[in-house]
Amino acid sequence: MKKLLVIFIMCHCAGLSFGQNELKKNWYKGNVFYENGEFEDAVYYYQKAVEDSPLNFKANYNLGNANVRLEDFEKAIEQYEKIAEIAPAPIDQSWAYHNLGNAYFKHQKLDDAIAAYKNALRANPKDEETRYNLAYAQLLKQEQDKQNQENQKNQDNKDDKNKNSDNKEDQNDQNKQDQNKKEENKNDPGEDGKETDQGEGDNKDDQNNKDKGDEKQEQNGQPKNQPITKEEARRILEAAGRKEKQVQKELDKEKVVGTGKSEEIDW
Repeated sequence: MKKLLVIFIMCHCAGLSFGQNELKKNWYKGNVFYENGEFEDAVYYYQKAVEDSPLNFKANYNLGNANVRLEDFEKAIEQYEKIAEIAPAPIDQSWAYHNLGNAYFKHQKLDDAIAAYKNALRANPKDEETRYNLAYAQLLKQEQDKQNQENQKNQDNKDDKNKNSDNKEDQNDQNKQDQNKKEENKNDPGEDGKETDQGEGDNKDDQNNKDKGDEKQEQNGQPKNQPITKEEARRILEAAGRKEKQVQKELDKEKVVGTGKSEEIDW
């Protein structure tokens, strides 16, 4: 009986040793392919290593990095989230959250990126690279919120204009109905058999009021239906283009998110 137990323990240990050797072999092959820029092959071997040890930090971490290089950000996010809370040391946790933030950033999820960078700084408050990426993501978030507010304001203004236009059309329809009614009254004979001239007088008053309204509108600097000229449109577009280029130039000078830790693998 004791002999059988010893044989079982030896076989079990041999199996564990074989599993560890397979893990290290696949992990090492993945690293070699990664260093050579062959990221699809790297993902293949990292994935095999993860299958051998699902919670192995290094295998999952490197698999996430290889997925980032393939721009498969959803899978990269899945890997980093899987291991961030089980990292063996604070520095490892910091790197996992840092790369998670980069993956979210490149996936255009700024809120999630900001949250990940903050977690990375909690694990390692001295990481200036993460601090910079956090500041940059927050800056872009502010710009995004500002743009969304402007878009919403423009949409509200557009809705108000459409509403006013609808009201104006309704008023025009009502005026037209009133005008038709006046014409009918003008053509109908009165009690003495003569046509009334009240409609004609009302028409003259309406026309005079309309002319005065148009004149007042022009005097207030609001000429009716005056389009901008082609030259004015050209100058506006050129000014907007220069401003956009200057803003983009300022942003590009500091656009370094994604470099650094996401390019480093754990050997």
